[in-house]
Amino acid sequence: MPALVAPPRHCIPDITRKVKGETDAHVEDLQPFACGLTGRSVEVLEPQSCEVQGIFPHWLQGQLYRNGPGVWDVETKSGETFSLAHWFDGLTVMHKFDIQAGCVTYRNRHLVKEMENYIREYNRPPNLTAYDDPCGSFMGRAFSTFVQAATQGLQTFEHYQDPETGKEGKVNVGVTVGQYRGNKLVSRTDANVLYELNPQDMEVIQQMNYSAVIPEVQGNFATSHVERDEAAGLTFNVVMDLTARGWGLYTLFCVPDDESEEPYAVAKVQDEPCYIHSFAATERYIYLSPQPLHAVPCTSLVTSHCCCCSPAPTEHYFIPILSTYTLCLHQSDDQFLCCCSFTATEGYLILILRTCCV
Repeated sequence: MPALVAPPRHCIPDITRKVKGETDAHVEDLQPFACGLTGRSVEVLEPQSCEVQGIFPHWLQGQLYRNGPGVWDVETKSGETFSLAHWFDGLTVMHKFDIQAGCVTYRNRHLVKEMENYIREYNRPPNLTAYDDPCGSFMGRAFSTFVQAATQGLQTFEHYQDPETGKEGKVNVGVTVGQYRGNKLVSRTDANVLYELNPQDMEVIQQMNYSAVIPEVQGNFATSHVERDEAAGLTFNVVMDLTARGWGLYTLFCVPDDESEEPYAVAKVQDEPCYIHSFAATERYIYLSPQPLHAVPCTSLVTSHCCCCSPAPTEHYFIPILSTYTLCLHQSDDQFLCCCSFTATEGYLILILRTCCV
């Protein structure tokens, strides 16, 4: 077995890089798989023709949208280069591929230019919370966002101004992209906030949240990976609210694409507060599993540690979509991190758990 190569610089969650600005490595100094993470994305606002190799089938036409971290390094006015320390902390770039008659055009947009301008002016991002805890570094944005939003509210991320234009700054929303109510194109993140985008140029039209369409859904945290019933035109998601007693209240809900149909809550589950990246759904069931790796907001107020493993067992919930009966499918005695694979057959969910006890 060959020796493991050293990870690229953007894979090393070293907070000192933010202070030292160690971003002068050349592309040739990086491993080949890291060359796309050199941090300097070029904004392409006008459609550019792409070279096509091969032939597209005649039925393959339309627009493909992608989003995700795309800007890690920002040249500051002080002459230094500020570098975001983790892959997931990169500033969002929206991508659009337009496929028509066998031809492809490409364009992109930096979604949070206000934040880029802020970093360029002050050599730091707004509302940056840094942790020494390795879990906080490993999960990057997820846990730093979790603690700040849980203890201060999501609005603490929203109040900064673009030093160049004076406009209100936007938060970094760009984990997944997809369809939403009324055939809207939206960019999502692991929080109860969405950006509606112009399908043509991907400019942000407005900021929204799930609570606006269904007030019963409260909380700052939502999964970025929603579940879709394309045939019925339904979007399912889950939002977590932190209760006064420190529990997580998970509200699973459904938002129809048709604006004449009312959104509704499917079920509510109270369990350990934790970061939930995704869940699963079939035609009949929603599967939810609050993992034991979770944030403790009260502890984080007095220490630099923001995540730990709960002594409580992990509960796996199967929730029928068309009834109010909630079934706790399984309770595991061991503390473990759970990676799930899902496949659906005739409306039933086959769940494959790959667990690692801790």
